[in-house]
Amino acid sequence: MKRMLVVYYSRTGHVRKVAEAIAGACAADLEPIREERSRSGLFGWIRSVREVRRGICPALLPPEHDVSVYELVVLGCPVWASRVASPMRSFLANQAGRLPEIALFCTMGGRGGDQVLGELASLCGKAPLATMAVRDAEIGGDLAAKVAGFIEALALARNAGAATVAPPLTAST
Repeated sequence: MKRMLVVYYSRTGHVRKVAEAIAGACAADLEPIREERSRSGLFGWIRSVREVRRGICPALLPPEHDVSVYELVVLGCPVWASRVASPMRSFLANQAGRLPEIALFCTMGGRGGDQVLGELASLCGKAPLATMAVRDAEIGGDLAAKVAGFIEALALARNAGAATVAPPLTAST
């Protein structure tokens, strides 16, 4: 069984930066959620808002990694109108029953992080081992310290390459 996979959806690149920081620090595999249609530009933004408000699950391309072969899957997405981004909602609609232990993070321009982290946990059908909400302004600044705190909660075991996890920790601001 593999140790850790970081699955993320990022429209603007903020979530991708956080996901890459976590994966890099933990030597984890990385899985971007990829869609069939582009979300670039104004029309992509409008579609994003419409989907999240209506609970629409867009079509995704098949994932490259099988979540069920990992001990821990870290899931990350942006906050859209205080809700889980619709591509992550689609991913979880297809994969939630196959997920092992989970940890969650989100990025946000302003607020809604705690609400989205709760919604993610509900969509997964299980409690996360750790959570983290990152403001967009922190991504260029104190991101390393924030990610280090999150990783502390996931404390990797030293024997046999297996991961053990500390008690739940919320590293949100």
